[in-house]
Amino acid sequence: RSMKVVSLFNAAYPPLDLATLSASHGQMRGARTQAHGWQVKLGYLPDLFGRFDSIVKEVGQGSSALQSASQTSKYELETLLESLESLEQERLGESDPLVIEEIDGDRRQLLQRAAATIKVHSARLQGCLGNISDSFDRRLVPTYLADFAHDEQVAKDQLAELQVQLQALRDERQILSDAVATLQKAGIEDLAKDIELTLSKVTQLGLAPPEIQLVMMAIEQLKKTLIDASKSIAFIDMLRESDKLKLKIDAQVEKIDVENSIIQASLGRMKYLQAILLIEDSRQTYADIYGGAVNAYQQFLTATAPAKFTDIETLTNAFKAQAALFIRFLAPVSMPMR
Repeated sequence: RSMKVVSLFNAAYPPLDLATLSASHGQMRGARTQAHGWQVKLGYLPDLFGRFDSIVKEVGQGSSALQSASQTSKYELETLLESLESLEQERLGESDPLVIEEIDGDRRQLLQRAAATIKVHSARLQGCLGNISDSFDRRLVPTYLADFAHDEQVAKDQLAELQVQLQALRDERQILSDAVATLQKAGIEDLAKDIELTLSKVTQLGLAPPEIQLVMMAIEQLKKTLIDASKSIAFIDMLRESDKLKLKIDAQVEKIDVENSIIQASLGRMKYLQAILLIEDSRQTYADIYGGAVNAYQQFLTATAPAKFTDIETLTNAFKAQAALFIRFLAPVSMPMR
């Protein structure tokens, strides 16, 4: 009957996937570093980061607690098995009923003390699991990601248009700048800045044909931009228009900077939320595996509960069988994780 009772509770404890447990913890730490960088840079949703920063810390504490509890439990169970073996050997050599009763009392105390110790570790691990089991409602995140992706694309389209406009302004000013430099080199300022620039006047400056063509091109361009197209063009007009174009170019560059900022902010917010989701995914994986350790402790306590057994012999046999299996489960978990 004793062996039959033991066999009912002699189920193995499913081993934990320690590699995935360690990897998910590492992914959480890495994603937290990324999220922190973006949060500091963007100042975006600091409370959200605070929540997940706390979760990663809880996982770290839970990891330490699991390793410590497993190591301590393994040692205590191994020590208790040795003590039980010693008491059983002593009992075999005794015929005095009073002494046998005293030895059985010592065995019960050992088993009670072991159960109490395992319960303490089990409760601690249950608390750790509770701290990392609060799932994140991620239903709104895809909407935010889609909005940020849309903002990024709109800004990219606007940026492309602004860059085309900027290049046109720069090309326009370059023509004027080249003409101004050519005229200054020819000594136009020695005559007068308000001197009318006509083909004959430009030719009189002694410019080479390509230089004359360059200046006349600038004059024609300038006429198109002036309100009074019939107005004669002077050297001072070129200087003023060049300055105006410089202001337009500077304003265009500022607009481009704004669009670049929108793009970077949108990308940063997407990466921030993606890092948060990675933490959440890794947390869920970690919690699922961690729950296996909590279940194993509960399984051991259930399988060795005194109420299941009618006498000390069946209880002791069940405890010894379960302890051996549980120690085998605890052995790899008790080792420090890399």
